Amino acid sequence: MVWTRRVRGAARRMFSSSISAEELLMSLC
Repeated sequence: MVWTRRVRGAARRMFSSSISAEELLMSLC
C-alpha cells in the first residue's frame, strides 16, 4: 500500500533524532 510508506516516513522523522544516519541509510538500502 502507498499510505504505509507515508506512515513509515512520518515515524522515521519522529525517531530520526534518536536513529543514527547509518541506520537510515541501511533502511533505505
